[in-house]
Amino acid sequence: MSKRTIPTGSESMISEFQEHILKSLKHASPEKPWMTARTIAKKMSIPSQHKEVESALFHYLEQQENLGEPSEVRYSSLPSRKTLEVLWGACKSVGKQDLPNITKDNVADEFPDGILTREETDIFISHSHRDFKDVLEVATHLIDAGISPWLAETHINQGEHIHEEIISAINQTQALLLFLSSNALGSRWTGKECEYAMHNGIPIYVVANIDDDTIRLLLDVMSGEPEPQNWQTLFSSNFQEFIHGLNHTDELIAATYAYSRTKKLDAGYKTASPLRSFLEKKTKRSNL
Repeated sequence: MSKRTIPTGSESMISEFQEHILKSLKHASPEKPWMTARTIAKKMSIPSQHKEVESALFHYLEQQENLGEPSEVRYSSLPSRKTLEVLWGACKSVGKQDLPNITKDNVADEFPDGILTREETDIFISHSHRDFKDVLEVATHLIDAGISPWLAETHINQGEHIHEEIISAINQTQALLLFLSSNALGSRWTGKECEYAMHNGIPIYVVANIDDDTIRLLLDVMSGEPEPQNWQTLFSSNFQEFIHGLNHTDELIAATYAYSRTKKLDAGYKTASPLRSFLEKKTKRSNL
């Protein structure tokens, strides 16, 4: 994880730097109230100092909390769609909201043997935390096949910046594996991870949970059946582009496979092949 610093100098200099940052956020257009630290730095004509800008914003939030004073800015619960970086906004424009820490504050209680034994990971698993038990089973099968998976629950250490670690992991792995479920379709973070992979040319493998009625319906549509009337209500807005791409872009995903708690690796449904066929083909990193 990269070290965060704020500009060195007197307290007055640091305070002045913060004030310039807050001013940039307060003057954001009503149509686009959210900005990443990178965008703020560009507006301040210091594009190379975007990390210092973000550090100063976190420093400001910590100061206000220690003083018991309300903050004039806050971060979003969602990352940037294009970059997955933290989004910042002035409270007068985006409203006030209690948000979870942006750094990891817990670690997984259980994870498969071997998941942390390799420095390099081969595939990023995008999933809803609600599916963690099923995802662990898939991860175990990947490890048995010689593929090293990356999971937020196991690979982000306590106190590390969640956004930065996820961005780094997706950029460094060879592919993204989406564990597709109703929970994932309702997860705005999962949708943004998939869109980030799409826009950066990272291959996407889908493992569809066919024990899930909604996912079987999605696979029906992917196999050519008409979309139901309530189609758009089945997934969050952050999955709109991804779902559209599943049905209209042959090159969007590398392949779709099925997962079932009962049938394990031999489950299959419509266009989704048994997960066993993926594992048998991908026994080497070079095959991803």
